[in-house]
Amino acid sequence: MDELKTLSQQALEALREKYEYTLEMFPDSDSLLALAEVCLALGEVTRARRAVSDFTEKKGDSSRARLILARVHLMCWNAAAAEDELKKALSLDHRNTQASDLLIHIYKSAGRKADAFRVALSPVPDPWRRRDDTRKPEEPSPEPEEKSKPQAGVFETDTMLNLYVSQGLYEDALGIVEVLCEMEPENPVYRNKREEIKALLGK
Repeated sequence: MDELKTLSQQALEALREKYEYTLEMFPDSDSLLALAEVCLALGEVTRARRAVSDFTEKKGDSSRARLILARVHLMCWNAAAAEDELKKALSLDHRNTQASDLLIHIYKSAGRKADAFRVALSPVPDPWRRRDDTRKPEEPSPEPEEKSKPQAGVFETDTMLNLYVSQGLYEDALGIVEVLCEMEPENPVYRNKREEIKALLGK
């Protein structure tokens, strides 16, 4: 989508004609979302929305389709609707970095720093939770267990914890430290930090 911004209007119109021709020849092709993105780059909001609608009718929901709809809503100055679409996009594919970046931008623009931090953080614990869930029915394997905890991820989470605490966002900080305690139950630093935060919250 971002590379379309570098194209001239003439190039975009030629690209739109190409996708429209492809869809005439092959109605079941996956060119509808590409067409929607080109229409959006041309400022043709209604056509972009219609292309997304046609795609979802034929192929079902997708994270990319939701991202395009979010951009449509932003062009219509409807940030609340864009936020909803981006949340749906991330629920369909948490790896959609364009959706998470755009959602963070919306939150920062609205002064919702805690929400922006939460989105920035969410890709870190989620894969760990999924790995833990898939491991439960199986016999534990010590070697993969060690590899499943990348140090960079732990550092980023720990940094985010300190950011929340420094800003007085104790509920958010408690959520992070609970994840850290699950990952490293024997770590006294995380256990002590959890007790400190609970005390600050009166729990």
